Amino acid sequence: MTSLYDFRANLSGLKNSVRNRYIRQAAQAGGRVVAREMRRRARDKSRTDSGALGRSIRAVTRTNRRTGVTTVYVGPSRRYELVGPVRDRRVKRKRGAPVKMRTVNRRPARYAHLVEFGAGPHDIVVRTKTGQLFIMRHPGHKPEPFARPAYEASRQEAVRAFNMKMEQLLTLPQSRRR
Repeated sequence: MTSLYDFRANLSGLKNSVRNRYIRQAAQAGGRVVAREMRRRARDKSRTDSGALGRSIRAVTRTNRRTGVTTVYVGPSRRYELVGPVRDRRVKRKRGAPVKMRTVNRRPARYAHLVEFGAGPHDIVVRTKTGQLFIMRHPGHKPEPFARPAYEASRQEAVRAFNMKMEQLLTLPQSRRR
C-alpha cells in the first residue's frame, strides 16, 4: 500500500501551491469515503427520527497555515438545520394509507454526540413565562454509535481512495499541473 511518504519524491519536484492542492484533493477523496459510510450508518440509527443526522454529515478539509498540516474532519455540519414538515417515520402505516407528516426543527450538530455516546438519566428543568418551574425526569438514552464504526469500517477504503487520487494527480501531464 502506497502512502504519502512514498509520494514524497514526486511531490518534492512540484511548487508548494501545487503540492498542497494535490494533498488537499487526495485527502478530500479519502474523507468522502468515510463521510459516505458515516451517513449510511447514521441513517440506520435514526429509524425513529427525521433523518436529519444522516443528511447533515459532511467532510471538511482544513490546512493549518502555520504548520502546513492538512486534516479532514468528518461529522455533522454546524450549518445544517432541518426546519419544516417531514414524513413521520415513527408511525407504521398500512399500504395505501396517507403519509403522516410532522413539523420538526433539528440541528444535528447539537445532538450527534448524544446519539453516539448515549446520555444518562437526568432532570430537565423548564421555566415558563410566568416563572413556574417544571422538572421532568429524562430516562436517558443508550449509545448508538455510528461515527466510530463508520471510521473503522471505511478506513482502508479511504486510504485507497487517497492513494488512487494522488497517483492520478501525479501522473497528469506537465501542462495540466497548474
